[in-house]
Amino acid sequence: PFTRLENDMTEPLSSFGLASDLLLWQFILLTVISLGVGILGGFVGLALGTMRLPALLLLGMPVPIAAGTNILVSTLSAGSGMIRHFREGRINFRVALVMGVPSMIGALLGSLASDKAPETLLISVAGALVTWQGVELIARTRKDRASPARSADGGTSIRGQFSSGRIAAESAIGLAVGLLGGAVGLILGSLRLP
Repeated sequence: PFTRLENDMTEPLSSFGLASDLLLWQFILLTVISLGVGILGGFVGLALGTMRLPALLLLGMPVPIAAGTNILVSTLSAGSGMIRHFREGRINFRVALVMGVPSMIGALLGSLASDKAPETLLISVAGALVTWQGVELIARTRKDRASPARSADGGTSIRGQFSSGRIAAESAIGLAVGLLGGAVGLILGSLRLP
């Protein structure tokens, strides 16, 4: 029985009638990783494709296929994670529109130009930005813990006004994050969230 299981684990998914060159053990490993990343992402409000993409690359998936696959999986993850936030009224549609539409345009343009930029440069820039934002989020968390004053709604209100400058800045950020994310295969919510 172990020999048969061992042989099955090293068979490509195509031998099971699925159109994929992944081996069964790789498929199972990616499923477990994606489930864990999805659960963690649901807790923090991010699709966390930055955790999934390296797993795809480490298993030998070509960069363009890993990027495209990761974008789709991240989109599905973000969509399903959004349901509870929508039901609880925790989505600001004005911000989503101001930042989301330019992000979609940027992602389309970034994906169209992705084969023209060096892969190493794109992944290095995305990695540096995600690392910087991780440090920023940790610093913000520590600052919020040190400051006991919170708004009546638990800190979910938006500070500031929607001035034309702020709208332009949020739109520019959305466009830039979309361009980079579309090119490297990441949604990069970790850059938008702060």
